Amino acid sequence: MNRQYLLAIGPLLITLAFAFGTLPTRAATITVINTNDSGAGSLRQAIANANSGDTIDFNLIYPATITLTSGDITISKDLTINGPGASNLTLSGNNAYRVFFISNKTVTISGLTFTQGKDSGGAVYNSSGVVTISNCAFVGNAHTWSGGAIYTYLGSLIVDNSNFTNNSGSSAGAIYSSNSPLTITASTFSGNTSTASGGAIYYSGTSVLSVTSSTFYSNSATSSGGAIYNYLGKVTLTDSSLSDNRATGGAAGTGGAIYNSNGTLTVTRVSLVGNSASTNGGAVYTYLGGLDFTNSTLSHNTATGNGGSIYNNGTMTLTNTTISNNTAGNFGGGFYNRRSATLFNVTIASSTSGGGFYQFNDALATASFKHTLIANNSASNCTLNKAVTSAGYNLSSDNSCASSFVSAGDLNNTDPLLGLLSLNPPGSTQTHALLSGSPAIDAGTNTGCPAIDQRGIPRPLDGNRNGAAVCDIGAFEAVPYNLSLPLILR
Repeated sequence: MNRQYLLAIGPLLITLAFAFGTLPTRAATITVINTNDSGAGSLRQAIANANSGDTIDFNLIYPATITLTSGDITISKDLTINGPGASNLTLSGNNAYRVFFISNKTVTISGLTFTQGKDSGGAVYNSSGVVTISNCAFVGNAHTWSGGAIYTYLGSLIVDNSNFTNNSGSSAGAIYSSNSPLTITASTFSGNTSTASGGAIYYSGTSVLSVTSSTFYSNSATSSGGAIYNYLGKVTLTDSSLSDNRATGGAAGTGGAIYNSNGTLTVTRVSLVGNSASTNGGAVYTYLGGLDFTNSTLSHNTATGNGGSIYNNGTMTLTNTTISNNTAGNFGGGFYNRRSATLFNVTIASSTSGGGFYQFNDALATASFKHTLIANNSASNCTLNKAVTSAGYNLSSDNSCASSFVSAGDLNNTDPLLGLLSLNPPGSTQTHALLSGSPAIDAGTNTGCPAIDQRGIPRPLDGNRNGAAVCDIGAFEAVPYNLSLPLILR
């Protein structure tokens, strides 16, 4: 191009630039090179200098700690922060500040440890942002109000392969989520504490909390929900375990592992073991909400009051579920029901005190049993202050259920010949096997029989080898000894 041509089109180019804006800048990677709180090369400066879409990474001598001394760090643009691994780099709030404040941005964080954060959302506060956290650790963060480690409001939060340990808050020792979808996978919550409700998680609003392949261990709440408190939310727990969690608040201590209020809770292949409540619901307490348990086990839970494993004041359905070795100081060592309960192929066994199933005498209290096995509970299998409905094919090892177990196929005062509570293959949750010769084998009906048992074994099988495959009573389907499990599972 000659000079005269450039001069001629120059004004046009300027006009087009203003009309359409500048070309988009290419995302950059900004590297943090020191552990200073601020200044050139620091994390704070890198975030301040970054453009939307940039990535922050680190080049430090590890292990390293960045300690904040001048307040939290605000993230006001879409960013990716890639840490070198949680064991290599720690971000400390110095017991004075929150670490990150995120507002209405898309932020991805990985490979960091957060500690000594102190403010609402001790380490991370998310307001209306889309935040993903993976391969991180949150240790020893605290706040006197909500969310010892993370507070998320109106946005969304994904947590993957991360650990939350010894965090504390008033509501939610670890994560407080309000009207914010929350997805948790392959993560561990241990030793988190709440001075009110939700030892690990407090979830409120009508969004969805999804927990998969995760562990909740030894968390505690002074009031309700030693591990999880749910209010109005839709909660799903899958392939996870909740053990040794505690609701310790005296008369207020309800739901040793889970407290569900006016929300829905769907539990699949989950173990709730060794949880405790100082009042009711050693493992689970529900109030006006809906609960659906499938292929799960509740064992060795304790309530000082009622409902050693479950206190139900909502609408509950249990299918292929084992309730075993639970204890209540008063009633319902296995299950205390004062609203609506439906049990399909459930085993309630070996409650050490308080009995197996307790039915409250109230107009709203209803219960229905089918293919359910209740055995060897102390002091009795059933305490029925109001009649329950038998849909048939239930078994009780004593006569305490006999006033209601009067339908086709019901068996009373019958020893089911149960094995010890064990991890019977190929299941991921413990069950009581039906020993050879058990009267529960092939004693049900194939009408309404679940397609699998608690372990995932197909139903029905010909467990007594008489030529007819019939559904077994209880959570366990006996396998004919001439078949192998690998063959069945193919």
